[in-house]
Parts: sequence; C-alpha cells; structure tokens
Amino acid sequence: MVAPGINYYTTSRNNAVRSFGGTSAAAPVVSGVAGLILSQSKDLELNLSNDDIRNVIRFTADTVDGMGGQNFTDEYGYGRVNAYEALKFISEPNVVERGSVTGGSSTMSMNNHTRTFYRGMGLLATGEYYNNKQYEVTGYVSFNEYFTEPPAVWIRDNDSNGWSNDSPNMQTPWFEITNITETGFNYRTYVYHIGSNSAGQSINAYHPVSPSNVTIEYTAIGPSIQSFLDYHFPHTTNVETGVYLGSTTIASGVTVTIPENNIMVIDGSLSRTGSTNAHLIVEGKLIVDQGTELDGIRLTIAPGGELHTRAGVTMDMRRGSIIVEGVADFSDGFTMQRGSLLVQPGALVTMVSPYLEVAKAQDFGLSATPSGIIHFQGKVTLNGGLATVEGGAPNRWQGIVVSGEDANGSLIHGLTVEQAQFGLFVSDTHIALQNIVVEAATFDGVLIENSQIDEISSVLLAENTRHGIQGNQAYIEYFFNNRFFENANHGIKLENTDIINSFLNRSCANQRFGIVANSGTYAALSHGAYGMNEGFSSSDSYQISVNGDSTFVDVSDSWWGFYPVTSLNEIAVYGDPGFVSWQPVESESNHEWQCGSGGGGGIYPDNLMLLPGSTPGDRLLAPSGVRTDRQRWLAYFNENPDAAIQLLYEVVDQQRLNSAGNEGSWEQLSLLGALIRKQRFHQAEAFGLSLLQTTDDVFKTAVMRRLFFMYLTGTSNAQGAQAMYEQLRQAGDEGASDGSFAVLMQNFLGSESSLSQHGSGSEQIDSALQVDLQNYPNPFNPISQIQYTLPAEAQVRIDVFNVMGQRVATLVNDRLRAGVHTATFDGSRLASGLYIARMQLNNQVYTRTMMLVK
Repeated sequence: MVAPGINYYTTSRNNAVRSFGGTSAAAPVVSGVAGLILSQSKDLELNLSNDDIRNVIRFTADTVDGMGGQNFTDEYGYGRVNAYEALKFISEPNVVERGSVTGGSSTMSMNNHTRTFYRGMGLLATGEYYNNKQYEVTGYVSFNEYFTEPPAVWIRDNDSNGWSNDSPNMQTPWFEITNITETGFNYRTYVYHIGSNSAGQSINAYHPVSPSNVTIEYTAIGPSIQSFLDYHFPHTTNVETGVYLGSTTIASGVTVTIPENNIMVIDGSLSRTGSTNAHLIVEGKLIVDQGTELDGIRLTIAPGGELHTRAGVTMDMRRGSIIVEGVADFSDGFTMQRGSLLVQPGALVTMVSPYLEVAKAQDFGLSATPSGIIHFQGKVTLNGGLATVEGGAPNRWQGIVVSGEDANGSLIHGLTVEQAQFGLFVSDTHIALQNIVVEAATFDGVLIENSQIDEISSVLLAENTRHGIQGNQAYIEYFFNNRFFENANHGIKLENTDIINSFLNRSCANQRFGIVANSGTYAALSHGAYGMNEGFSSSDSYQISVNGDSTFVDVSDSWWGFYPVTSLNEIAVYGDPGFVSWQPVESESNHEWQCGSGGGGGIYPDNLMLLPGSTPGDRLLAPSGVRTDRQRWLAYFNENPDAAIQLLYEVVDQQRLNSAGNEGSWEQLSLLGALIRKQRFHQAEAFGLSLLQTTDDVFKTAVMRRLFFMYLTGTSNAQGAQAMYEQLRQAGDEGASDGSFAVLMQNFLGSESSLSQHGSGSEQIDSALQVDLQNYPNPFNPISQIQYTLPAEAQVRIDVFNVMGQRVATLVNDRLRAGVHTATFDGSRLASGLYIARMQLNNQVYTRTMMLVK
C-alpha cells in the first residue's frame, strides 16, 4: 500500500514548522484512513474487525501509473489509499455481510506421506512428520444478502482455520475463494491427519482441525438487492431471494413468474426468442434499473406484485404490453415508448413527469383492449408528461382511459395528449383533472360519462374533430380557467350534468356552439367568454344552445364577442329551457379579457372587471331546490353509498306509484349511475332495462347511454353493448351515429362481436339495406313478426339471444327460396328487456334488436 508522503508540513521544536516525507509521513495517512473507517463502522453498527478494515483499504485503493494496470505489484502493493472511496464502500447502497460457515466436502488427496510443518499457528512444533494424510475441504457459501453484482469477499484470519497445500502452518490461515457471484462463492482449504514426529512419538491427530470442523469466517461488501431497494425505493418491503439480470431472453410462448417475496432487477433488454409473445408475471417485485427494452413481452404485475423504475428510465415495449393489477411506481422522468399500458381494478399506479409514446399503435394490443390504450381502472397519480403518437398512423390509438370505482381518487395532472381517438375518456369514477392539453383528437378532447369530477382546471382542448369536452351524467364541483378553442363541433357539450362552481372559462371560435346544455343540466358557467363561435352557420350570432325544460344555465357576466347584447335570443338557441341567467358584461372595455385567436391564444385578465356587487358563483340557479337535492344526495352517496342507493330506490318506487305515466327523473338516472359506479351490474342492468319503458325519448336515450358504457367498460359484454349501440343509432344519438361508439366497441371489445361465437361469418351491424331485416311491432308484447327479404335462394338460420349472449330461441334453420319471409317470435315466457335476432345467411350475419315490454 502506498500513500502521499512528500513535503508534509508539521510542527517542530521551538514553535517551528517544518516539512518531512517518507514512510514516516505516509504511514499516518493510512492509519488515519483506518481510524475513519473504524469510526464510521461504529456509527453504522457494522462491527468491522482489523481484517475488515485492512481489506476495505486494500479493495478501495487507487491503481497508480507505475502499476501497469495490475491490481498488485511488489513496488506499490495494492495501490494508493483513498479515504473517500473507503468510506463510500461501507455505506449505502452497499451492505456489509459478515458470515461464518463450518465444514464442507472432504477428499483425501495424499496418504502416508512425509511432510515438514512450520511453527506459527497451532500447537505443532516445526519439524518433519510421518504417516500423514492430507484432506482437501471444499464448499459453497450462500450469501444471506442477494447482491446486484459480485461483491468483494475476504477471509477474516483471526477466526478462520485451514492450511495451505504449499506452506502449511504458516502465520495465517489459507483459503482459496473462487467463482464469486451475486449469490455466493466456492472455497477450498486443506487439513492434515498427522501420524508421528521425527522422534517416533505418535501424534495421531488432525491439524489445525478435522475436516468437519473447518471454519471459514468471511466478509462480503457490495450493493445487495435489498439495500438497492432501501436506498432507491425506501417504501418497498423485504425480499427473501432475487436475481439481477443484464440483457436476457424468454423463449417464445413461455411464461416466467417472479414468485411472491422474490425480486428481479433488470438493467438491459428482455426479449422473446420467437414470433409468439412471452409472458413475464410479477408476483414479487420487478425493478427496472436502467433503460430497458421489453421486446414482445407481455408484462403482468399481478395482485400483490410491484414494479418500480429508477428515475429517468425508458421502457421500450416494442411489440409488448404492461398490465398492472398490483402496484406500479414509475419514477420521475419515466418514458414508455410504444406498446400498451392497462391498469386493472385494484391496482395503484404513480407516474411523475412521464413521457408516454404510442407508436404505430395498430401493431400492439392486449387481449381485451387493443390498439394502444393507456387504460387506468385502478388509482393513478399522473403528474406531468406527454402521451402521443410517434410514427405510424395518427388517431389510431385510444388515448387515456380512466374508469371504474377502483380508479376513485385519481389525479390526472400536467398531461398532453395528441392525435388520439379520445384524448381522455373518464367513465364511472371519481377523479380530478388539472393542466391538461388535448389537441387533434378524432372525437372529443375529454369525454366524461357517469362520473364525479372534483376539479377541472387549466385545461386546453383545441382543434378536436368533435367537441372540446362532453359531459353525460357528470358532476363537476369546480370548473375554472379552461379553454375550448377551434373544435370542429361544440366547445362544451353537457347532458344531465352539473357544474357547480365556474370562473374564467373560454369557449371560443368553435365551428358550432360555445356551450350546448341539454336536458337535465344545471351549469354555473358565469364570468366566462363565449364569443366567435359559428352557431348553426358562420352568419349566426348564436353562441350557446340551451334545450329542455329541466335545463338551468347561468352564463351571466360573460363576454360574447360583440356589444351590446340586448336579448337572450342574440346569444342562445333553445327549445324550452327551464332557466337561463344571461346578463352580459356592461361593455367590452369593462371585461378586460377576450377569447383571443387560435388554440393557444387568449389573454388572461390581470384585473377582471365584474358587474358592481357581483362575485364568481354568487348566482344560484333556479329552481335552487332541485339542484340542492341532487347535491345533497351526492354528498350522502360519497359518505354512505349503500344507504344513498337505498334512499333513491324508495324515492323511485314512490314516483312510480304516484305517476300515471312512466316519466323519467333525475333520481332514476342517479340511481342507475350509482349502481354502475358501485359495480352492482346485475341490479343496474335490470333497473336500466325497466327504465326503457318510458315514453320520454330523451330520458330513454340517457338510460341507453348508461347501459352502453356499463357493457363497454364495466362488464365487457359485447352483446349488450351492441344491442344498446343499435338502439342508440336508431334513436339518432350522436355517438352511435358518427362512428365514435363503434370505435370504442372495437377498442374495448375487439374487432368481432362476441355474438360471432354462435356461428360463422362476420357481424354486420347495419344490415337492413342488404336483406331488409325488420320486426314489427317493436317494442312488442309478447309477439313480434320478423320479416326479411332474400335476394336469392340461401341457407338461413335465425336465432334470438338475450343481452347476456344466451340463445333463447331458434326460429328458422332451413334452406329458403328468394323472396319475402316472416318468422314469429313469441316472448310470452321471457322477461322484459332487449333481445337480438341474429340471422345467418350463408356466410353473412345480420342482426336486429327487439324490445319486449310487458
């Protein structure tokens, strides 16, 4: 070992200072480093011995130029002492393991031979000995810790025994250590059975010990998996075993499982070897330490399993996917390129400033959710980042989806979504949205179905092909500082939706209306800017549309893009709205902000001028009692959902007793939505189908939407979703008519309806133009005639299914001539509800939805 020892200054006699050098100067440096190691080891409760301190200095020494790249030379020893590296070596994330192993496998390697032993250890005197037997003792030491790389290992001389083959009984014990890995090492030593000495005296004993009593006391220092976790992921729990991988492969079609209490750390690529995806299931823990490529790997984080990534890690999924059923912690700066991410119910996902890319999304998919869906059904904290398409065809990936009760409490913050089908789709959950940008979506920037939103703030939704934001049976507590610009349809579209507190929202330059509020909506949208929208046409001045006698909207103190506004008719087109508070700002100059131009335009006011005495949200919507009841019930639902649902059941039962007809109500829609949110799907289906007997077409459409989305994201019921889709299409619902619902069915339920399992051929939803498949009457009770026209002779089979996909009748199974034919369906023994007539004509399949009402 060498240390600096030239021109050291020190105190001297007569209050003088002088310089000195040589070993007298270098030795104190090494001693000082040893003292630092000893002090820190006591602070860390490591209990290092003298042997340990000596080896720490040796393993952390710097190789100097004169050593020629060797670890040891006669002139420089192990190199120059390095105090910093020595102290770092015994600190986190490294761990110090001090262990002991006794015994091993013994083999007699020499017999009846003469050997000279040297005094120095033990009680044997130096001399020549006869009739000796030499035993080679070997063994394997398994570390208690599981290291991420082979650790430094040495023998503690004072506590170990075993002699060498070349110079037995020298000053120190001898062990050869080989094959050091992350999990252990091999050792070899020798012991001797000595017969007699040169004086003829019988010894007849083992030296230094018998083979079974060989003891190796060792110390190992290095980064262990557990210390790695404790240092980088302090919230993780202990593990029992693990493995550290660089680049490796999994055979095509093979499933590999990381069991509970086990861990795998990857810092390279993990790929399949063939054309079929491999499956890696994590029931323990998976740590992604460096940028990783998972090519063709379906990665499932099972319930109880954990996935953790180091800061700044990139995971390139290529042809793979991630399914999270347990816990996934994506650290700051995580990037996912390509592939799909699905978060299942009960999972917990945290993302901080991620960058999510979905490239060539049509090449990827999960069994239930293909084409690049990033779907959160568990709780997620998504803080910052970009979700976009890189390469491939734009608008082929679904976007971000958050759905289900297990996603309650999620926060989507600081996210940018580009070129998706739906930028953000929220269904049947309770979350918050902040600082979100969605641009150039095929349909809506944000679509909210049957959900409670605590806050929507600082959102920019621009240049989307349908609406900026669409809310259906949504409850939004705070809605402020949002911008909806240059969308191809409406900026804001609301149905059966509450917006309670609103301020500084701008919906401008949209190709139709800035705001559309339809039946059952209670929206406080005052103190906003709703100008420069085209209304019905570019020549219209209409900026908003309010429809339905149960619709109440407050758009007072707002800027309309022109002044003065003398009547409500100048700014609104409405059928028979229940209430509109529309008082405009006094003048443009009094309202010091405007829509601006373009998706990124607009000016925020430094000092917004309001009407005298007015404050944001100070106007209650009329009638206040209705809105108050709905708010009060929702608060009750959040505290005690089961009791709140029971309360609505009682209210709905009373309404049915008191009503001569079968009118819809907000209580009925709220009850249906609550059952779906609490995942009481069988009750929701039965109740929802009973509501379809109403004569109110608007209410009926709202019910069918609720059932459609329940079948879509809640129960994955393709038959039910298709039945509702057809009913909505016949009712003229926007989503069923413009193709967006068909896209959702494709993404969530696959390319083929599950009805196809009952026969061959492809499903064709719009079949009437080809074979004129009809039924009358529809709705019916209990008989309906199914009429169809055959263009030529063909083999025909007609079955009837319920919405659960169960066949309830076979009406025709025969070869028929061309012409008009009729089949009779008798539902007298069946329950009320929707039924699907499915006709297979040669290799083509056609369907017709029928409603039985008793």
